[in-house]
Amino acid sequence: MQNLRRGVPATLIFIPVLLLIFYGYSVMYANATSDLGVVMFVAFYVALVVPIGLFCYLFPIMGRFDLSLKELFRTSFALCLRHLPTTFILVLLVVELVIFVLEQWWPILFVPVVTAFLFSLFLERIFPKYLSEEERAVLEDRLPEEDEEDDE
Repeated sequence: MQNLRRGVPATLIFIPVLLLIFYGYSVMYANATSDLGVVMFVAFYVALVVPIGLFCYLFPIMGRFDLSLKELFRTSFALCLRHLPTTFILVLLVVELVIFVLEQWWPILFVPVVTAFLFSLFLERIFPKYLSEEERAVLEDRLPEEDEEDDE
């Protein structure tokens, strides 16, 4: 229930941003007939890495950590910039899978699951760096050292 309370506002923030991205894409695509238009189109694509990357991290962070909505966006932004090569790969993955789904209807049946799995391959390397020792121990299915000493 707590993820739902944070997820709904995060999604409501994401929808207008997504609409702005699509609008910007249509404007840039329409102006890509000149040399300067092509340069602007490429610059637009490069600039999209950060906002789309922010949302690539936002929902996995929400599932793993207990943060307020403001902290969630701040942490997502920080991870997006701190792990820029991974962010670039995640954004490229999302864009390609969205194009794949838009071209044909049937991939919608499995693309969300495949996307979540592929995201987990990248994010499971990143998230343990930001966990406490106790949280890492739980993640690795072993007891923290303090608990072992208390049992003796």
